[in-house]
Order: sequence, then C-alpha cells, then structure tokens
Amino acid sequence: MRISSFKRAIIAGAVLLFPYDIGTGDAEAQNYIINYGKKLANGKTCRVVLGETHYHAANGAHSRKARAKAMAIADWSSFVVFEYGNKWGRWSHADKKSTKCMRDKAAGVWRCRAVGQPCL
Repeated sequence: MRISSFKRAIIAGAVLLFPYDIGTGDAEAQNYIINYGKKLANGKTCRVVLGETHYHAANGAHSRKARAKAMAIADWSSFVVFEYGNKWGRWSHADKKSTKCMRDKAAGVWRCRAVGQPCL
C-alpha cells in the first residue's frame, strides 16, 4: 500500500508530538498513542481529539445509589472499550473522572452519571 506524502507528514508530526518507547507495550496500544493519545504530566496517556481533552459520559439507574453508580461506571467502561479497545476502558485509569448521583423520587431510583477521560 502506498502512503501519500501528506499522510507521511502527519505520521511524522504525530511521532514528534507524541514520543513513546517502541520497546514497551504492544503495537495496538502504541498505534493509539501515536494517533490519539496525549501524555499527561501525571504519566498517563489519555485520549484526545484534535488536540483537545476528550471525555465520555455514561448513566446508570437503580433503587440503590451504590448500584446506580456502579452501573454508570460499567456503562462508561463498556462504551469506551467498544470505541477504543480494552486498554482504554479501565475506569481506574481514567483522568478527570467524576460521578454524580441524584435521587429521582418520581421513579423511585437513583440516577448516576460517570464522566471521565479514557487513559492508559
């Protein structure tokens, strides 16, 4: 397959902007880092879109608050895994993450929202 000079320039720019150690990790993760990742000061490599912080949000609802929160986090993880792969979907690795829960008295449930930036 032939790569145009424009694509070559984009790849070269990405390598310069997002340096990584070729000796570590697998090829799939390295490809994501080159194309979509940004190394943060805290050592995490997180998803970016057009150079901007990229967040995902998800929701959960249940009669128990703890379960609603867990469902929101699981939904966040599931969507991120679907979009970017297993390595990005770990809530424990997400940056700028938060959860917020509110009681929906009319429905008799807790509604929670999980928001975070997918990171490796």
